[in-house]
Amino acid sequence: MKKTISENYSVKIEADIKPYTWRDHGRERVAEAERKRCELIIEDIKRHVDNVERVELMCETKDICILCDGDYDEYEDGRPSCCVEAEDEWVKNKKAKELTNVEVHNK
Repeated sequence: MKKTISENYSVKIEADIKPYTWRDHGRERVAEAERKRCELIIEDIKRHVDNVERVELMCETKDICILCDGDYDEYEDGRPSCCVEAEDEWVKNKKAKELTNVEVHNK
């Protein structure tokens, strides 16, 4: 017979740290503000809470488009799907690469 128990407890803190939206201020600026706010919370925890073994800052990584700041994703052929500008840039770079390959093969 089996019995399910819970163990290895930990505490996860999710702070309200969204000072402004990324569409208005850019994703990198918002991410930096969030990181700094979390570091302040960590300092407060270390200063005011006893019996804390470890406090660490964690984050997720995400690819974003340098042209539109949106989530970066690609179609199967490698073409970006986030915005027309990124797709146009990809097509332009692909054509330039194809021309370079043609020139090398013709020599």
